Amino acid sequence: MWRIEWGLGLLAVVLAVTGIFTETVWVLGVGAWMLIAACLIDMVYRPCQQTPHTSTRSPTVRVH
Repeated sequence: MWRIEWGLGLLAVVLAVTGIFTETVWVLGVGAWMLIAACLIDMVYRPCQQTPHTSTRSPTVRVH
């Protein structure tokens, strides 16, 4: 997944710079949307980092 994120980020930079130099707004806009897509993919698919004391199991209730 990191390859997709880096690829979209790199493509966004290339398109944004190309849009600035050629003064075409739609190319700059496509670059901006590529950057937004890369950020959204990173936020959605980022693995959760758990601390050592955090468990994924639900706490058990003990009845005496």
